[in-house]
Amino acid sequence: MTDTETIRQRVEKLLRQAADREGTPEGATFRDKAFELMARYSIEQSQLRGDTGADSHRVGEFTVHHRGSYSDLQSRLLTHLASVLHCRAVVFRSPGRSTVDRTVVFGRRHHLDRVEVLHTALSLHLVSGATAAVTTAPGDGGHATRRRRRSWMLGFIASVTERLRTVEDSHTGDFARDGQPGEVVLLDDAALADRAMRDRFPFLRRDRRRIGALDPDSYREGVAAGERTDLGQARVAGARALPGPGGACLLYTSDAADERS
Repeated sequence: MTDTETIRQRVEKLLRQAADREGTPEGATFRDKAFELMARYSIEQSQLRGDTGADSHRVGEFTVHHRGSYSDLQSRLLTHLASVLHCRAVVFRSPGRSTVDRTVVFGRRHHLDRVEVLHTALSLHLVSGATAAVTTAPGDGGHATRRRRRSWMLGFIASVTERLRTVEDSHTGDFARDGQPGEVVLLDDAALADRAMRDRFPFLRRDRRRIGALDPDSYREGVAAGERTDLGQARVAGARALPGPGGACLLYTSDAADERS
């Protein structure tokens, strides 16, 4: 496979095609192809680098500074992608506010590459998709519009990360290395990321902030935008069960004033 920049360009192209065809089976197919390409890239990089000896404990990091509206949901997308792809993330909120200043992600380099590429492409669609899907109607106050857009984004994040998890789970066995099964290798990768995170920021706490009230219709539209194909989830009352907004992501947070370098 080619170098990281070439893979980045191919993935970004596929995700742009998915966004252009949002709401169609073709759009879902393009997004799946992007996730599949990133999974195969990570597998090959893991094998080619021969992570043994000193290199076996090498963990990197990158920081995203969030700008513009809905910074907490931009960060939420990033933390969920990181969790699915065996990394760990720390969220730094502005003191006394719900807005997020930055998010720091830790992980093995081949996992970090995937998180960074996917977040760059998907975060653009997160806000623009919600803005296009939820327009302000006559007599609709700004608060109601904001709640519906946030609900759409939460649905999109839950759906996209669930789809990514399905692709990632299908490749678990491919990460086998040095006689260890893929499940063990990936658990070790996540443990290394967690250790690096806690060494870098020892004053962490779990993020237990409430999501807030959801608009059910907008949430469903966000789910549909991220997931058009039934992946076989349990059905309730004849309808596919929607992914929950919380997901299986461990969120860690720290105020900017608490940081210790």
